[in-house]
Amino acid sequence: MGLKQRVTTAPKEPLRGHLTVEGSVRNAIQWKALLGFFDEPQALNYIRSQGLQLPKEVEEDLARKVNDAIAHVQGIVGRHNVRPRIKEMPDALKDHIRRVSENPSFQEITTGMKSWSFGMVEIKNTHCFQPNVNLEYAEVLLERTPSPDDLESTMEFCLPTKEGQTSEFLMGLNQNTFTYSVVSENLDLRLLGNVQGEDDKTKRKFVGFLFGTGLRQISVVDYQGVFMIKNGYHRAYALASKGHEYMPCLVLKTDSYLLTGANAPGFFPVDLMTSDKSPILGDFFSKAAVDVPRRRLRVVLTVHGEVQVLPT
Repeated sequence: MGLKQRVTTAPKEPLRGHLTVEGSVRNAIQWKALLGFFDEPQALNYIRSQGLQLPKEVEEDLARKVNDAIAHVQGIVGRHNVRPRIKEMPDALKDHIRRVSENPSFQEITTGMKSWSFGMVEIKNTHCFQPNVNLEYAEVLLERTPSPDDLESTMEFCLPTKEGQTSEFLMGLNQNTFTYSVVSENLDLRLLGNVQGEDDKTKRKFVGFLFGTGLRQISVVDYQGVFMIKNGYHRAYALASKGHEYMPCLVLKTDSYLLTGANAPGFFPVDLMTSDKSPILGDFFSKAAVDVPRRRLRVVLTVHGEVQVLPT
């Protein structure tokens, strides 16, 4: 069985966050990217690789902002020693924490970790390996982000006790090619593992894949003293935007950089994450960040099965 996962552009009308500059392209929305942590050629390539034909004055304005962002980051020092303050969870939330830890998917988060616990983690001093956030999606989240004084709702927002379908998807089967296609505008759609079994009546075997969105619990992982957001970037950004100083989350510890989730294409490299200029979430609210127009995307996940006859 072959498997492919690709990202394509989505023909959808722009919502909030749509680029409003003169000459902007349909289906363009704004992302906030930490381009100050790139060098100038990398940052400009990031902007130009989005597939948009931007007006000259917009490109020039973005180039100026990139230079300002890089200059801002050059003044950053001592980040390797920056650690978020972590407070204990209030006793009143112990029942909520128990229900979260009893969730069937909870073991997926803690597998392979050296240790784990729950805590109230200072948001803006938490390091981040993801270099961008989708401002349109962040605005949607902001509408349902609880106020800082509503701790119970904040707990459910950050550490939900129930798994739920967070996005719609379209699934189809091409019976001629034996290919399933799953289409979603949620870029978090992913493969979650494989399944296999046997039909009770016919005793025929079957194999396949689980798919869905990522786990919903916000988590922070400690790697060699660097505390990084592992999951929940957009919610953490929304919380900080709403005035939250701390977020309730799962605090993990590992000696394996691979298990942090940071070792993937498009994320900041380990050398930067463990350096004195390591980015933190607070940088999204500083001159290190630049609002960049990008095309709206959708995910297409395909699973294909075929039979081949080979010589023995």
